[in-house]
Amino acid sequence: LIFNFRQTLPIRIFEQIQEMQVNPAGHIMVLFLLLVSLVPGILCVRLTRALAGQGRTAVKVDRRALSLFGTLGAVAFLSALGALAILPHIGVPHTALSERWFMSVFPQELTFRHFREVFVHPLTINGIINSLVLSAGATLVAVAAAVLVSWLNARRPGRIASSLDALSMAPLAIPGIVL
Repeated sequence: LIFNFRQTLPIRIFEQIQEMQVNPAGHIMVLFLLLVSLVPGILCVRLTRALAGQGRTAVKVDRRALSLFGTLGAVAFLSALGALAILPHIGVPHTALSERWFMSVFPQELTFRHFREVFVHPLTINGIINSLVLSAGATLVAVAAAVLVSWLNARRPGRIASSLDALSMAPLAIPGIVL
């Protein structure tokens, strides 16, 4: 891969799982990575709740207004950060619109040919439709589950609600290769 560095855990898991019938080490690595990512999170939540002395944590914030110089500095920093974050999103359609692009800041020629090819080919149309339908369905299921878990956690606190809350937050802590 990048710099020909193949001895990382995600790459080794991927390679080991491809040899599923021969070597079960890939599944052991997945289980190890799952435990390494979940156990510290669970311990931190329990420690935070224990230190707070209750099931919920409360934070007291001292709000002070920024000075004019601080406000301008914050706006400048966040604007630069936003501009940096949006660059890849500008670059993808820019690349798709370019016919030739070599050793220059901007492409030499622009074209809509690539877009036409994507939206005319039946295989890509089916892929786009499948992606939109599946993502909409997954979003609806996720929102329904989140509303249910939030309601249970707020209105009926207890072990079940706490476990469902932890289970719903687990995908944020678990690396994608494990999922």
